[in-house]
Amino acid sequence: MRLLLFFFLMMAGLFSAAQENNSLPYPVRPRLNVDAEFVLPAGEAGHRYSWGIGAAAGIDAPVTQALYASLSAGLLSLFPDNDDDADNKLFVPIKVGAKYYFNSFFYGQAEMGTAIGVHKGAGISFIMSPGVGVSIPVTDRISINGGLRFETWNREGGNINGTGFKVGLQF
Repeated sequence: MRLLLFFFLMMAGLFSAAQENNSLPYPVRPRLNVDAEFVLPAGEAGHRYSWGIGAAAGIDAPVTQALYASLSAGLLSLFPDNDDDADNKLFVPIKVGAKYYFNSFFYGQAEMGTAIGVHKGAGISFIMSPGVGVSIPVTDRISINGGLRFETWNREGGNINGTGFKVGLQF
């Protein structure tokens, strides 16, 4: 419950800070994202899974000059820590949130959503994911995007927590 409260306070902070920032990080327009993701599970999930890899695509829509609403979906495969459970687990995370640019390069992001397991008995998880990132322009319309986030998946049968890294292109 405290984590959910923290998440909503972070979102409120992003929205209130967006009203005070008048600098344009880029031309205000919707942006498409394509990312490769790497995950290091922690806590009880760290004992079951050693690492994860995936891909995601999303769109960021401008709300103000520095604040963007985000929507993303992808695939994430978690690999077991031991040989007893030799099958990797595949999930489809779907998230919505906000991305706030502090300046032309750096941003904070908070997302929430659901992860749907596509293997037997996986179920559905509730996701909360705060993070930070950098977006480095390559051309007027393309930038390289990198980020670091802490992600927690609350689900029946054990939570999955971890640190996620992403790198990708933003159009």
